[in-house]
Amino acid sequence: MAKKKRVEEQFDFVPPEFNEKEFIENDLADSKVVIITTVFGIAVGAAAAAATIHVSGIVGFLIIVLMAYVLFRLLFRLLKVDLSKYKRKDYIYKGGTYFITALAIWILLLNPPFAFTTPPSFKGPDAVAMYQHSGSTWQRVQLNTTPTISAGEVNITAHILSIGDVSATLFVTHGSATFSAAMNPVSGSDFSYITNVTSGSYSFYILAKSGGSQQTRSSTYDFSVA
Repeated sequence: MAKKKRVEEQFDFVPPEFNEKEFIENDLADSKVVIITTVFGIAVGAAAAAATIHVSGIVGFLIIVLMAYVLFRLLFRLLKVDLSKYKRKDYIYKGGTYFITALAIWILLLNPPFAFTTPPSFKGPDAVAMYQHSGSTWQRVQLNTTPTISAGEVNITAHILSIGDVSATLFVTHGSATFSAAMNPVSGSDFSYITNVTSGSYSFYILAKSGGSQQTRSSTYDFSVA
């Protein structure tokens, strides 16, 4: 038998019509959405950082979350941005852009050199110490009990850990009177204050304050002067 010849069908590919004007308009509209989303994310991140510093971190995070609703439900409408052609994946992409931008600015502004949100701390065996001037030397006074020392000069020192600049203020109570004085920086982390003490009962503590509004109070130490 003679074999039948296979007839190959011819297929002509016709490319879809390219609407250049519609493509440019859609690209410009998408670029506008990206710009608005990014700028809004920067502004919200800055507002969240301010709220975190002055109120709490929870408030800062809630601002970022709630402002997402404002962005998609109010701001785009006010700016007459058409989102009618957006699908779910488009909202996820633009929402992700907003959240990443806002979170990045939030974290950036909560760290040095923009902010100092970590409070200073007193750590180590020499965090707070007191020395009594005896003859030509300074002798350390054990503060873990309530020591009794002689009248004369005492040197109160502090070792403070902090991110950025820190200051230390000494508060001393003698009887019913309390006075405060700025401690002198000895090095980046060490402070010292020398004063005279007379007979009576004393107590003191140190308040450390960082370059921002963060501060930490040391324990209160008691001693007597015979």
